[in-house]
Amino acid sequence: MGVVDSDLSSFLVFGPSGSGVHTALKAFRELGFPVFSGITLPKAVSYLDESPVVLNPALDPYAVTPQDTKLAFENLKRSYPDLKLLYLSAPSETLISRYVAAEKKHPFDKTGLHDAVEAEQLLYQVLKPLSDYHIDTSTTTDRELGLKIAKILNIQTVPEPMTVTLTSFGFKHGLPQQADLVFDMRFLPNPFYNESLRPLTGLDKPVQEFLFAIPETNQFLTHWQNLLAHVLPMYQKEGKTRLEIAIGCTGGQHRSVALTQALATFLQSTFPDFNIKTVHREQHHWPQECRS
Repeated sequence: MGVVDSDLSSFLVFGPSGSGVHTALKAFRELGFPVFSGITLPKAVSYLDESPVVLNPALDPYAVTPQDTKLAFENLKRSYPDLKLLYLSAPSETLISRYVAAEKKHPFDKTGLHDAVEAEQLLYQVLKPLSDYHIDTSTTTDRELGLKIAKILNIQTVPEPMTVTLTSFGFKHGLPQQADLVFDMRFLPNPFYNESLRPLTGLDKPVQEFLFAIPETNQFLTHWQNLLAHVLPMYQKEGKTRLEIAIGCTGGQHRSVALTQALATFLQSTFPDFNIKTVHREQHHWPQECRS
C-alpha cells in the first residue's frame, strides 16, 4: 500500500496477550506503517526519529513492575509528545477462553493460564490511563479492529456490508448471551391468554392482526424503526459488521416473533445492502404443528 503520510503520528501499541495486538499490527502494516514488534522500550526510542512508525514493546509482567513501566511510558510520552498510545484490552475470561480455544500456551504461563492472564492484566491496567486510544476487542472481529484503526487514522474505508440478526426469544428460557441490543415486548397484551391464538405463533396472521390492532403496538413500532434507522448506520460507521438484536416476550412464541418479523420487513426495505437474518430461538418449544 506504500509509505504512509509522514505527517501521521507514530503509535505505541500495547495490550495483554490474546487481546488482538498482532491483528492490530497487521492492520497498521497493511496501511503502510513500518512495524517493530517485541522490542524493549529503550530500543523503541531509537525508531521514533523515523516517524511514522508503529512500535509494540515486549513487556514481561514478571520482569517489570507496573509502576516502573508506567514511569517509562510517561517519560516516553514526555520526550515524544506526538507519539500516540493505542491500548487493546479484553476481560480476563475472554483472554482465557481464547487461549483455551486455540490450544496455545500463554507466553507467561508459569503457574497456570489464569495466573498469567491476571499478571498481565495488573500491568496493563496501570498503563491504560496513559493511552490516547482504547479498543475493547472482546466482541470485535479482526476486520472490525482494522476498520477501527483506519478510523483513528482518519483513513476513509469502504463500509463493510452489515449483518443484522434478529432473534426472538422467551425470557423464561434466559437471555441470548451474544445480543448487542435487547428489547422487551412484554408490555403488549399476551395472545397466549386468547384460547384461539394460544396454539398459534407470531408467524400466523391471526396473532399479527391481534397485536397490530392495538394502537400502542403500532406507535412502538414506529419509534423502534426510527431508532434503528438512526443508529444502525452509526454502528456501521464505527466499523461494526455484525449486530444481534434480541426481541423477547414471556415464552418466545407470540409477541416477540410477530415484532421480529415486522422489524425484519422494515430493515430489509430500509437497508437493502444489509444482510438481515431472523432466528426464532424458542421454535422447539412451540406446539408441534407450528415448528416447521
